[in-house]
This record gives sequence, C-alpha cells and structure tokens, in this order.
Amino acid sequence: MSMPIEPKTFEIESRNTIDVLPLKLTDFYLQISDKKQNGKINVNVPVYEDYNGSITHLQVEELPVRKGVVDISEDPDLAYVITVNRYGKPNKTVGLIRHFGGVEGAVGSTVAHDHHNMMIVYRYPEAAQRVYEALVKCGGGISCSGKDQLLQTLELPVFGLMSATNCFDTAEQAEKMKKTLQSIGLDTLNPLLRIVTLGLTVIPEFKYSDLGLVDVLESKLLPIFPE
Repeated sequence: MSMPIEPKTFEIESRNTIDVLPLKLTDFYLQISDKKQNGKINVNVPVYEDYNGSITHLQVEELPVRKGVVDISEDPDLAYVITVNRYGKPNKTVGLIRHFGGVEGAVGSTVAHDHHNMMIVYRYPEAAQRVYEALVKCGGGISCSGKDQLLQTLELPVFGLMSATNCFDTAEQAEKMKKTLQSIGLDTLNPLLRIVTLGLTVIPEFKYSDLGLVDVLESKLLPIFPE
C-alpha cells in the first residue's frame, strides 16, 4: 500500500545562511603590498596533477605584476581563487591555482568540503564578483559566469548545500549546470565538483581555506608570496 506524502515547508528552507561582508571589485584582485609596483613577484601556486584528480603539489612561480596586481592574462592555465568565510567572520584568501581546468569566466560554490565557505575560481575579477553576488542573493549553491555576463546559478538555499525543490527539478538543473560549466572550458569528468576538491584541506598536498593556503601534510598555513 502506498500513500501520497503531503508537501510541507519549513522555516529553515527560506533562511539565508550566507553571512558575508560585501566585497568590491578590487577585493578579487591578487594584490601585492606595493600597489604601484610593476615587475615580477614570486607566488606559491598549487598545481593539480591532472584535470580529474584531487592531488596538488606546490611550485613557486615568478609572475608579472602590473599596477600592484598579479597578472595572469597571458597564461590560460592559471586562475585566481578566492575563499570567503560565510559564517560572519571577515576572513578571506586570494591566491592562484594551476591546471584547474578552463575557466573563461568564473565558477563559484558554497559546497566546499569540509569548511563549506564560498570559493570562486576565475580568470576575470568582474566575473567573480557577479558569481559572488548571485550566491549571496540566493543563499548559496553553484554559480557560473562568462567573461561578460552571469550564465546560471544552481540554487542550494538550505544552508548553501541543499535544494529546496524536488529531486527531479534539482537533477535537471544540475545537468544544465554541468553543460554551462563545460561551455566556459571546465571540461572535466565532473565539473560540478571540481571546485570542491580545492577546499578539501585533508587531501594532499596544498589547498585553500578562508585562513590561507594550507600545507596539508604539515598542517600549517603558507604565505601566498614566499619570502
């Protein structure tokens, strides 16, 4: 015997738990202390060993600086990463990642094991800001922007991790998001979860949290700019 389940709504489903400070465009820049400097600077860059794995190693790269901002415009294999605390603390980290996959725009997520802060990987700060604002507005999820416009947001408003809609609609939107991510170049086996591996600070060897770049094996934070 089967019985229909009566749909119910709960207050928690409409509670926005994304508690972050507003960020301006320059907050998405990877800036050095001397904002007028042009030249070169060494940067600690985690590097994925392949496009479908989670393991990273670290390499120090000498990168160009223009007007105090690290410039990756001539290197399509590099992307910026920002991790923003979403629990009411003003913590954020901006760094770089190599071999993440194509990101001709930005991808952001509040599904980021195990800290579930907001993480955005991007080539263009303007695209990252669009994704950031979209995720704040909807209460979390996964969002994608092209270089010039927001493309799609998979809304996961229940703690920024779960959908408030039925499983069929959610699955449909997830499949659509996979295609959207592939359209900006993120053509990995599972583009939805690629960004999740970047914040998983128990998987070797170097990951990001809102506190900084994490050396997983040594359980310590590393500076973005090595001395």
